[in-house]
Amino acid sequence: LGYSILTINGEAAAVRRARALVRAKINGDGTDGEKMKLDQSVVRLVIGPGGETCRAIEKQSGARLFINQQTKESGYSMLTITGEDDAVRQAKKLVVTKIADATGITGDSEADLTCRVDQRYIANLIGKRGETLKSVQDETGAKINIDQSTQEQG
Repeated sequence: LGYSILTINGEAAAVRRARALVRAKINGDGTDGEKMKLDQSVVRLVIGPGGETCRAIEKQSGARLFINQQTKESGYSMLTITGEDDAVRQAKKLVVTKIADATGITGDSEADLTCRVDQRYIANLIGKRGETLKSVQDETGAKINIDQSTQEQG
């Protein structure tokens, strides 16, 4: 399967929130904790020097972070966040904010995010009659566009 191009437009805070919700939809949020697929290029940001950033997020949120890097040769690692629901949400927000800030999505001005999303996740992200996508847009205030013209490309 190919991929689609996901673009999120809006205020920086809205883009960060929409990005977090999109990631949750793509990665799922089962009872084993919140799982996030991290591009290998940002894993060091989340871990920090000597694990400092990871420990700080755990201390601030009350959640536990586990990074499985067995797939790093494929270009990503899996982050699992466990704990009470509020702690998991707070930790996820801190992780997403850390990544967003380091990758240039900061401040209160207009900020856009464009990324590739594997085609296998698109139906779940859009939802029945577009309901999931609409709910993310309504909740965050960001505008989300999914360009599927590349869905046959690998």
